[in-house]
Amino acid sequence: MIDGEIRGHLDLHGGQLSSEFHRALLGMGVERPWRGCGHGRALLATAIAWARSAELAWLDLGVFAHNRRARKLYAEVGFVEVGVTRDRFRVDGVEIDDVAMVLAL
Repeated sequence: MIDGEIRGHLDLHGGQLSSEFHRALLGMGVERPWRGCGHGRALLATAIAWARSAELAWLDLGVFAHNRRARKLYAEVGFVEVGVTRDRFRVDGVEIDDVAMVLAL
């Protein structure tokens, strides 16, 4: 929140099993008027710093294949694409692929 206005969100979800406690699933978004202003990069920096302080080994995320801007940002901070799930989502009848990305901490 900046100046009383929500500009984005970030969430990290850990695994349910002790065998998954070394990684977290990252989800985030920036409200449309604030995209390209550095808020996404700031959210990612916060998430990565927290994950390192929590001694996690990996951050995972999924991103719509057509979201080139987000994929570029994730790659710039070190995430690597590791796979694609075809037709993962359907929005208004349109098939959307999901790109899996990981960051080794």
